[in-house]
Amino acid sequence: MRAGRPRHRRRHDGAGMSSDQGTHAGSNEFNKIAGAVLGTLLFTMAIGIASNAIFTVATPAKPGYDLPSAAAAAAAPAPAAKAVPIAQLLAKADPKKGEALSVVCKACHNVAKGGTAMVGPPLWDVVNR
Repeated sequence: MRAGRPRHRRRHDGAGMSSDQGTHAGSNEFNKIAGAVLGTLLFTMAIGIASNAIFTVATPAKPGYDLPSAAAAAAAPAPAAKAVPIAQLLAKADPKKGEALSVVCKACHNVAKGGTAMVGPPLWDVVNR
C-alpha cells in the first residue's frame, strides 16, 4: 500500500451487492415499471389506431334513428287513398301492437303523462300539439 492514500473498502450486504450500489437498484426498478406502463399504453394506442384503420364506421347523412314506419313508407309508396275518419282507425287499432312498436321510441322519449324530457321531448299528447 502506498503512503498518503487511504484504503477504501466496500461493504457487501447479504445479496452480494455493495452498499454504494443500493441507491441505483431502486431507480432501475422504477425505470422498469415506468417502461412497462408506457409500453402498455403505447401498445394499446397502436391497437386502437390499427382497429380504426381496419373497421371504418360510415357516418349517416342525417343523424338520428330511422323509424320502421318511415322505411316502409319510402320503400313502397301507397296509392292516394281517400281520408278515413280517425274514429274508424281507432276502432281497428291494436293497443298491444302499438306498445310493441313504441319500445324503440321509449329509448329516447318519455311517454308518461307529465313526463320530463329525456334525450328527446316527451311524447304524451303529441297529436294536435
